Amino acid sequence: MKTDLSPVEYLARVGFDDLALGAPDEHRAQRVRAGLLQSAEAIPDVLGVRWVRRITWPDRVRGLVPWAGQQSLSRIISARQKLLRAVSDDADLFQVKAPIVGASGLDPWSAPISMETGFSTSKLGMAIMCRPAIELLAIVGLESVPLVSFSWRDVGFVHAGDVWRFDVEKRDGSYSRWSSRLRVLTATAVALRDLTRLTEALGGYEAEERG
Repeated sequence: MKTDLSPVEYLARVGFDDLALGAPDEHRAQRVRAGLLQSAEAIPDVLGVRWVRRITWPDRVRGLVPWAGQQSLSRIISARQKLLRAVSDDADLFQVKAPIVGASGLDPWSAPISMETGFSTSKLGMAIMCRPAIELLAIVGLESVPLVSFSWRDVGFVHAGDVWRFDVEKRDGSYSRWSSRLRVLTATAVALRDLTRLTEALGGYEAEERG
């Protein structure tokens, strides 16, 4: 898979392939869309939800969570489903864009920081363009891969034989966002099967950055 993608874009493709598994080529997009539009149910006392499958990654690695305040994963999903329902059934899920108030922080493209814009879009309650299907697919994609936490906001996952690493950046106020840069690592001092068990810092394990 391409390495010039941002974390949300890469994980969206992982999520698409996961939801489309077993569907004939001509029905893959239709099956994925139907899965994304299933209702998401909040679970008491946890950050995850019951959705197209149970989403547990926000509770397993809290450093991955960019949203804060009144936002929740079920609300994020519901708001983006509403945007997705408003476009035609045959729309390219990776090209759908629509305005929304309140960035989730999953997609840096729709979560600018005040240093970039000169003002805070969240404080102004300003609508911003988002890519709803990409965000929804990334939520599923992250549930489909083993997770790695190097430190609190230095996180990653294992996919396609590699360890992928990215930062969760400070945004405005208590909000954060996934970075736009995804780095691929090659393990040099530990087998991949051991890396997949990590849910906290790598500790003494060595990893060599490859790109």
